[in-house]
Amino acid sequence: MLEQFSDQIRACYEHAVEARARADATNDPAFKSEFLASERRWLTLARSYGFTERLEDFTAANAERRHKFEERLQQSSGAVAEIRKDLDGTHDILQLHEISTSLIQEGNFDFLYNRILDAAVALMSSDMASIQLLDPGRNQLRLLAWKGFHPHSATFWEWVHLDSASTCGLALSAGSRVVVPDIETCDSMAGTPDLDEYHRSNIRAVQSTPLVSRSGQLLGMISTHWREPHRPTDVALRRLDVLARQAADLIERSMAETTNDAARVLANTPFLLTRCSSDLRYLFVSEACARILGRRPEEVIGKKIVEVIGEKGFNTILPYIKAVLSGQRVEYETNVHYEGVGTRLVHVIYTPDKDPFGQIRGWVGSINDITERKQNEAALRKSEQQLRWLASIIESTEDAIVSKDLDGIITSWNKGAERVYGYTADEAIGKPITIVIPEDRQGEEHEILARIRRGERLDHFETVRQRKHGNLIAVSLTISPVKNAEGKIVGASKIARDITERKRNDQHIATLAREAEHRTKNILATVQATVNLSHSETPDGLKQAIKGRIQALANVHTLLVKSRWIGAELASIASQELAPYVGPSEARARIDGPHVLLAPNMAQAVAVILHELATNAVKYGSLSVPNGQVEVTWSGGADERLILRWTERGGPPAKRPTREGVGTSVIERMIQEQLKGEIYLDWRAKGFACEIVLQT
Repeated sequence: MLEQFSDQIRACYEHAVEARARADATNDPAFKSEFLASERRWLTLARSYGFTERLEDFTAANAERRHKFEERLQQSSGAVAEIRKDLDGTHDILQLHEISTSLIQEGNFDFLYNRILDAAVALMSSDMASIQLLDPGRNQLRLLAWKGFHPHSATFWEWVHLDSASTCGLALSAGSRVVVPDIETCDSMAGTPDLDEYHRSNIRAVQSTPLVSRSGQLLGMISTHWREPHRPTDVALRRLDVLARQAADLIERSMAETTNDAARVLANTPFLLTRCSSDLRYLFVSEACARILGRRPEEVIGKKIVEVIGEKGFNTILPYIKAVLSGQRVEYETNVHYEGVGTRLVHVIYTPDKDPFGQIRGWVGSINDITERKQNEAALRKSEQQLRWLASIIESTEDAIVSKDLDGIITSWNKGAERVYGYTADEAIGKPITIVIPEDRQGEEHEILARIRRGERLDHFETVRQRKHGNLIAVSLTISPVKNAEGKIVGASKIARDITERKRNDQHIATLAREAEHRTKNILATVQATVNLSHSETPDGLKQAIKGRIQALANVHTLLVKSRWIGAELASIASQELAPYVGPSEARARIDGPHVLLAPNMAQAVAVILHELATNAVKYGSLSVPNGQVEVTWSGGADERLILRWTERGGPPAKRPTREGVGTSVIERMIQEQLKGEIYLDWRAKGFACEIVLQT
């Protein structure tokens, strides 16, 4: 390894010389600056390699010296006496003893670092002190604690590189103690930023002593500073070495505890962490990672990846392994089949793991099993989609959908509720639900809330509610309890359907049903009366009489249906009954009179009367001969009376019958009994005439 370092240092210096030569050869200022910067970088790298060489030599030498020292210490009590003689009196011994005791009992490392600095200041009779920790990865010293520095200087020396002009930088580079009795006479500090910081903190003399572990490893640096030129005595430095031994023990203990803590954290972290070598073996797996593999960590560490997860899973991650071993940071999500476990969806981050010389020796993996998370996300998306659909349905429905708490305070109000009740959501939310309940129905809400608290559901509860401007509407309510995540009833949801129009239609249908029932009874009564009044000498004659009279009723019913049972025009009734005689080929019947609309009952009676008159005219009157004629006229009389006239001409002379005929009997009884009217019959030689007076 030493020969390798020497070759590296030699190569760095050769590159630095070459860069300097190129800088001297060029006249271009930009190129000259770049070549000089390159020279500085090569020289810094050389010093870094040199530091590593010296650190290794220093560690080995110190280990050897420590070993010999401890042997002599065990063999001779005189050595102990010599050390005690170096300590200036009882006070120094007690102070170092207190620090040793604190190292055993105290767990606050910051407190201990400050105790060591206090002891360093006392033992060295200095004005200031500092202690630093070596970061091998950065080849720099990090400031752990300090006393007496200007804050700006403390910030400046927070990290000290091996090419620093400070004494700790020089000691780091040299691997041994450095003492500068007067910084103003130190050539290596002249014109450096470190000298400026010494001036800022009023430092004139300084020494830096390496802190070395019992195994000879360089751990850090302890330094003391004076405001006046000062050269510490050998006795003082030997006292400092004892304190440095204690400081090194403290740092080593701190590092060990930190390492142990980190190891425990890494081992017990819920995250899936791995560290793998470039030959594709597990070097470390966390408990959680081993658990997903179905094994213990000790069953995984040292084995090849393909042996642990199986060939199928290994082939899945192999492209990512190749990428990280080429120096890339890799992040991916994929399904990996773990042998004995199954397929899992994982999110993985691979980071290259480099040795101190920058060579990739493997990678560190952070694996997050996101199978359940993705499943939950998919379920959540589905649930959210369903909620959006539900919200869309709630917003688009014509029904009012309202929620309220157990105090009856409105908590949600959809567009349907705005349409049904007239209040906007802003106007309704936060108000009591009683704003839509009429005063005389307020008691319903108390009963509803009581049933909701008992967990009951109300279906199709029909009641009356009040709109914003006071008008009442009929509604059908469906009310259900609303529960929270713990299953506790916290409110109610209410669906209200405006059934005002339905109620109105139901009422109208009921009215029509009653009207139909009434009319049906009237029709049946009329038919019954017609049948009862029908007589004939033969069964066929009776049959024809009944048939004709019922047909007359059917004809007038057609007219009534067309008018929605408002009534029937007299002209239409007369035209229907005399239709065979008013066609285009002959005009044996004349109908004339103003527009008169007869009520349904009167229209039915008049139809039967005209039918009976026409039947008599066909049998005995003017319509029984080819040239006979009939004239039907009407006019309005006083007191809203209707005068209907039937006049026959051109037929045989009319003779009063010796006995009352059936047709005449039907007419008279219908006019007098059913219509409460009057009838006048005239049996003239030129033809039969009839005048009927009705009260419309």
